Amino acid sequence: MSVVDPDQWQHIKRLFQDALEQAPAQRIEFVHQAAQSAVVESEVIALLAAHERDTGRDETRAVAALEQLREVVPEQIGPYRPLRVIGRGGMGVVWLAERIDGAYQQRVALKRLAAHLSDPFARERFQRERETLARLDHPHIARLLDGGIDAQGLPWFAMTYVEGEPITQWCDAQRLGLHERLRRMQQVLDALDAAHRQLVVHRDLKPSNVLVDQAGRAYLLDFGIAKWLQQDEHTATAARLLTPDYAAPEQIEGQAISTATDVYAAGVLLFELLTGRLPYRQAGAMRLSEIVSQPALRLRQALSWRTGKTNDDSTERDQIAAARGVSATRLLGLLDNDLQRIVERALQKAPQDRYPSVRAMAEDIEAWLTQRPLRSMPTPLPRRLRQFARRHRWAVALGGVLLLSAVLGVSAVMWQAHETSRQAARADATRQALSDLLANADPFRQGKSSVTLKQALDRGLPRLQAQLEATPEVALGVLAELASVYGNLGEAELGQQVLSEAIARANLSALPRDLQFDAWLRLAQLQQDSGHLDAAEASLSQASARAGEANERQRLALVTAQIDWAAGRKDAAIAAAQSALAALGTTTSQAGRTERLAWLRLLSNAWFDRGDRVKALETDREILALQEAIGSSADVGVAAYYLASTLSVMGQPQQAAAHFKRAAELLPDALGPYHVYTLSARAGSASAMQAEGDYSGAAIRMREILTDFRSAPVPHVPGQLALMLNLARLESERGQCDAAQQILDEIEALIASHSQPGARIQGTLQQIKLECALQRGEWQQVAQATADALTAESPSIVDLVLAARALQQQGKLNKALPFAAKAAEMEAVADRAPRASGRAVYGDLLREAGQVAESRAVLEAALDYWQAQRDRDGVQMNPRLAEVQLALARTLQQQAENPERQAELLRSALNVRRQVMGPSHPWTRDIESTLQTLLR
Repeated sequence: MSVVDPDQWQHIKRLFQDALEQAPAQRIEFVHQAAQSAVVESEVIALLAAHERDTGRDETRAVAALEQLREVVPEQIGPYRPLRVIGRGGMGVVWLAERIDGAYQQRVALKRLAAHLSDPFARERFQRERETLARLDHPHIARLLDGGIDAQGLPWFAMTYVEGEPITQWCDAQRLGLHERLRRMQQVLDALDAAHRQLVVHRDLKPSNVLVDQAGRAYLLDFGIAKWLQQDEHTATAARLLTPDYAAPEQIEGQAISTATDVYAAGVLLFELLTGRLPYRQAGAMRLSEIVSQPALRLRQALSWRTGKTNDDSTERDQIAAARGVSATRLLGLLDNDLQRIVERALQKAPQDRYPSVRAMAEDIEAWLTQRPLRSMPTPLPRRLRQFARRHRWAVALGGVLLLSAVLGVSAVMWQAHETSRQAARADATRQALSDLLANADPFRQGKSSVTLKQALDRGLPRLQAQLEATPEVALGVLAELASVYGNLGEAELGQQVLSEAIARANLSALPRDLQFDAWLRLAQLQQDSGHLDAAEASLSQASARAGEANERQRLALVTAQIDWAAGRKDAAIAAAQSALAALGTTTSQAGRTERLAWLRLLSNAWFDRGDRVKALETDREILALQEAIGSSADVGVAAYYLASTLSVMGQPQQAAAHFKRAAELLPDALGPYHVYTLSARAGSASAMQAEGDYSGAAIRMREILTDFRSAPVPHVPGQLALMLNLARLESERGQCDAAQQILDEIEALIASHSQPGARIQGTLQQIKLECALQRGEWQQVAQATADALTAESPSIVDLVLAARALQQQGKLNKALPFAAKAAEMEAVADRAPRASGRAVYGDLLREAGQVAESRAVLEAALDYWQAQRDRDGVQMNPRLAEVQLALARTLQQQAENPERQAELLRSALNVRRQVMGPSHPWTRDIESTLQTLLR
């Protein structure tokens, strides 16, 4: 044997012992992956060869005898009776055991050191695992229960028995979607964070070390090779017994281990939970090199990667998607850029480039789950705008017209009817502060015709802040109220900054308890709205310690549930809301109804975010009914708007239209013409006109609303972007591409003035541009633009249709057909109706290629599909249906069959073209001419 140093020899010895634990056929590969160096690898392989010679030629019989010996179950270990083996590892055997000393009944997982590993080092390592578990007390870590030395002098310890499956298998068996998988991942990260806070690095995070029980709780197991950060590196790295597939680069290279090592493994586990695959292209020894030197696969790339495990990789992708409760196409859409950013950062090669902690990684996952921008890195503006809109479904922003009632709402908190001298002085001072603030909105005093609410607040804020030291009781109370108003205006970040500074500057302990409570509770709300959830929970704890009166405890319960919802604890929020609503019953008092509304709004949000749109719709209907009984016109209008929005998301445009119209009628007078709810309700009403078939009227209405968006004193970028995209698409479908291009140019300028566009908005802009290019016959532009999309991981139906149509315009039917066929195939299994009919284009191409019978079969199926979409959605003027009808009529004409049906199809398509494009558009006249020829 080669000369080796003592450290190498220790590693060779331990690796040899662990290799013997593997099946004979797997030992060489195990050593190849786990060895620190070529010297160690060659020495261990030589020892294995010698072992095989010493144990005789009949290796199978020897291994079987060894297995038989290992299956012998001792009668008792400490106060426990082993029942059966539930696991084996490099250190020993784990049994399911039950307590038999009569103290109490208990089943445990009992681990004992293997007899052949009773050398001092193995005992030290086993003892370290037991001490590690003793340091960890967390609901998602299997807890140490007992320990000792058995009759044979072998150390053992007992821990919580988790009856479950590896996390990946459990999630697949339950067909969990991405959201629920990420919730389990958060439990794992929470457990890892607890270990890291005790200076323990797990070092072997993998699915088999994370079990999920029948209740869906994940448990982190097996700290057998965990590292204590305070140990010197000689002891900590003495045994590098890792699982290569989940090992970080520094583990493979034998470098220093840190908490970043667990971050990397968590990234691999998250990748596998999302895609069903590991983030690598290679296998075996080549994988180790890839982990060290090559970037990890992207999420979508991994799902599209040809593994070669089956003859048809699409079948495997479908199986992976089915285990996540969606189609393969839908899964690719769910694996968005923010999820990619999360796994990409966790899987960085250099430890310092990863998340600084598993807690930071968990916070980004929470941000994704709650539709918030990622905390650790910038998110493109359009996604941030969508996220803001999602989590503020019921945050009614107060407009300038409500300035007086909004600001004077402080009376409900501060001006109680207790006639003490302190409160009377406090009320007088507060009235004066509010009077000074309102003076800023008086055009006669300021010499301006209009001052917005935010401008008034901004002007009055410095004076109130200056009064904190002289009159802290008054100034803090008013500042708390104004901070909340900032939050209602969509400025929660500014509001929490204002209130945080006020609390820090005021001598809070000297102020009345009720004022302290109110300030901390409002701060918690603002911190929740601005995404600072850890800070919100800390502020909530401060408020909880100061809650006294019954109404304060009720407010505290509501804010607690709101923070639960924002943190992704939707089940807890729903349970709290249902409990509170049950307690309120059918109260008829104004205060009781107002409280009921607050809980219903929270419940609506929680149902909506949990994906239960039916219950969200039921709750929105109840909110509207209650607002109609007690609310103002503004309250009723906003409730109608959100009910319409939910109906629209659920694919019920006709019902949505009625409520959008009602909101659009009520809100201009109630909130003013430029309020975001007024403009959004009017935009929804315009979209309803389009759904009803009035494309021309919808285009005119959208342009009127766009003018008001541009004129609004405070920009409402999310609503304006959404309206402009709808208008550009509408003009494109009407064949008015010059008008569409003007809108597209304005969209790009608006986005450029704020941030870089997200991929989805950029893709929509590009698709509208290319559609117009085809309408002009500029196929070269389309062919060039779609070239990259067609080589992407998963081209969309629209990309494929555009490419096929561009090739059709060139007369290259043979090249166009495969793209159209793929688009038709994707359309047939799509979760929702696409914005381009792949089967219409495919059928038309088949007809041109002379495959008329095939063309008819494709188009008949497409006709059934789009007619079903029309009947389900109630949208009569569907341009995609008209395309199919026109293509099928041409195919029937080429077959010289059924002229009556040809005429029926042409009349239906002509009706849509007249409504959508107008009677004078060339495409409308083309169908008229075809129909007249047929009838002659």
